[in-house]
Amino acid sequence: GSLTDSTLLTLHVESRCASGNVNCSHDFTKYDACYHALSEAVKERFPNGQVCVVRNSPPFVCGVKEARIGSFEVDMIWTSQGKRRVLPLFSKLSAAALPSPKLLVHQLGRALC
Repeated sequence: GSLTDSTLLTLHVESRCASGNVNCSHDFTKYDACYHALSEAVKERFPNGQVCVVRNSPPFVCGVKEARIGSFEVDMIWTSQGKRRVLPLFSKLSAAALPSPKLLVHQLGRALC
């Protein structure tokens, strides 16, 4: 499905820190800070509300009952020709690091050109 600058998008963030696990180095404040930085960067770049950022929203977690430990997965979701489209933008589970919110917003802007 093609994207245009008028396409309504959802950025879905699946995130879960392994809080309470003493053997884990995850810091939940870093996850929250990254999510809020992404939300603010999206609001700044797309002030008209074209892009909505949500976290751990059940309708969007594809095939996953709950967010996976250590995850910060970012998917771009939209509807085209009556079909739901999903494009993964970032995977912390693959990259082993949190994303750059500004880079994600830049990628999103390029996808809409």
